[in-house]
Amino acid sequence: MQVDNQLSCILSDENEDGTPLKKRRIGWTEDGEEIEFDSDEENIALDKVEKQPKSQKRFEIVLKELASDNVRYLRLLNETSLPASYEDSFYKQLVQSINHGKDNKSATHNNVELPTHWTKLAYVKDTLVGAICCQLEEGNEEDRNSKRLIENGVSQNESAGNSEAVLQFSSRYRHVNILTLASLPSYRRRGVASLLLHNLIDWCRGPSVLIKSIFLHVQTNNESALELYKKFSFEIIKRIDNYYRRIEPTSAYLLQLKIIPGKVAEI
Repeated sequence: MQVDNQLSCILSDENEDGTPLKKRRIGWTEDGEEIEFDSDEENIALDKVEKQPKSQKRFEIVLKELASDNVRYLRLLNETSLPASYEDSFYKQLVQSINHGKDNKSATHNNVELPTHWTKLAYVKDTLVGAICCQLEEGNEEDRNSKRLIENGVSQNESAGNSEAVLQFSSRYRHVNILTLASLPSYRRRGVASLLLHNLIDWCRGPSVLIKSIFLHVQTNNESALELYKKFSFEIIKRIDNYYRRIEPTSAYLLQLKIIPGKVAEI
């Protein structure tokens, strides 16, 4: 059974007993504030405390798995926080994936058992304040084209003559599509989305998971989201016009983060 990750978001660079935090790595909140992770208790301290309003209070964020008894709260969160709505089938697929490949320790390089979807929920006490929902895919268009070329007897790189390696690569590695990343309006710019995104990237970089890339679509006018993803080294691949049908603007950017298996996150 996977143990829930517990993290505290505090507005100080010291522990309660006055000792300094042991900082491990740096992330960013939605508004660009740096956050540093404590190596022992996984505490998060906002680096620029003087810019935070005095009304901000210490709170603990607990990351939990999706379950059949909390999926309705995920739906309420998305309906409250996101401009687009999602059908019943979206949430049914998330629930169906709960018990599939939950423990990625069972995965091996020859037999990768991964879930079809990956979801993480962020709680403050008993309140769901944020969530990230992803879908795992066999490969992007480039990988599928490579596989088709090989099946037809044509190597992608004829000079290399290594078609077997390309086929193996395409069949082993997966790609993660971020479907939703949401936080309650009252908890925005407080590191919730950054924490969820960082947790996903750490999971993808696990040596037995075999993820090649993370990608998503972002509205072209969503500057805060674009800034957040750029801080995590996502790159804009291309602009897609008329991607959305029910929201304005309809254009979107396709963003991608390439994953090196086993590499420690450097953000």
